[in-house]
Amino acid sequence: MPCSCLCGLAPPEKPFEERRCHRGRMSDNDPRNPQQLSHFAEDLLQKLQEKFQDLTDQLTSKMEEMGKGIDELQENVNDLMVTAGIDNSGKDVTQ
Repeated sequence: MPCSCLCGLAPPEKPFEERRCHRGRMSDNDPRNPQQLSHFAEDLLQKLQEKFQDLTDQLTSKMEEMGKGIDELQENVNDLMVTAGIDNSGKDVTQ
């Protein structure tokens, strides 16, 4: 898991004392003025939005796969019930 300071390195062994990279120095891409801070925040929010959208797409895809699998399973169960002479209500079809 990357460092919470977003430097991409391994997390520090001890909690942060300052708002710096855990290596004890400012990162090259740390904002140095209000405009850079604004750009940094916008960029970070954009990245988070993209990751969230990717996760949403993956989750939606998995749910659609599961839905298809459940539909196929239901069809197979229905086919087996017909083959066994049982209708969906639990009554014998042959009667």
